[in-house]
Amino acid sequence: MKVFRDVNKRDGTTVSKVAPVKKNIYSLYDLTALFKRSCIRYLESISAFDDPTDGLKKLDKAVEPVVENNRKYKGFNFFSKDDKALLLAIADPKYNIDGIRNRHLREALPGKSPGQISRLLKRLCVHDSGSSPTLCVGERKSGSVTDDEVQ
Repeated sequence: MKVFRDVNKRDGTTVSKVAPVKKNIYSLYDLTALFKRSCIRYLESISAFDDPTDGLKKLDKAVEPVVENNRKYKGFNFFSKDDKALLLAIADPKYNIDGIRNRHLREALPGKSPGQISRLLKRLCVHDSGSSPTLCVGERKSGSVTDDEVQ
């Protein structure tokens, strides 16, 4: 540990410079200030670490198959060209306001039929499980409110 202090040279002169802290009780004030700054720097560096546990849970949820109404929907493979194209299409920010529809995905995925797009949208909604209400708005068959929504 070094501090800016007065140093007595062997020839008797005194010079102010950065030098190691003296090892005595009178240097405790300087040491506490150094250790406090050191702890603050350490805590700032630790707070910059990202916690990957939430992302890992979401990744596990996205790649696992989901069963709904006795029907199995496969998980997403992020290395598959088809799944990658679908995920990039729904990540487009131009759909943030109005949401995404079958016709929008048909433009983004030209090789897919409307039925295939509908199945992809259903697969997205099943894996989404309510975290993005704008993606699965059209899931209700009728305009009536269900008993679950009243409560």
